[in-house]
Amino acid sequence: MEVADLSPLAGLTALQTLGLQVTRVADLSPLAGLTALQTLDLTDTAVTDLSPLAGLTALQTLGLNRTRVADLSPLAGLTALQRLDLTGTEVVDLSPLAGLTALQWLDLFGTRVTDLSPVSHVRDVVGP
Repeated sequence: MEVADLSPLAGLTALQTLGLQVTRVADLSPLAGLTALQTLDLTDTAVTDLSPLAGLTALQTLGLNRTRVADLSPLAGLTALQRLDLTGTEVVDLSPLAGLTALQWLDLFGTRVTDLSPVSHVRDVVGP
């Protein structure tokens, strides 16, 4: 059986690492209260809306590879974010990442990003 519903995870407030890669997950709203979450891998999921992640300020690593994500604005307040993988996403605008000074590694391979100036502070940028 393939995972699609994250509601059973909603009460796991001490959870620090979650791998959901290659699942049918689309709705991230059950994760909104997981404020201790530090690592989240959403590779190859049906995720498009990142707004439930906006309050996850402990998040350090986020994998969005091959998702349909286009809008990064919910990530603008995630000041602990250090690694972000956007490989094969629909992202074009990196301006929401401009204030994320802890961001050290960013993968843009397979995206349509053309303006890297918002992430000029990032040490390692791979792609596009």
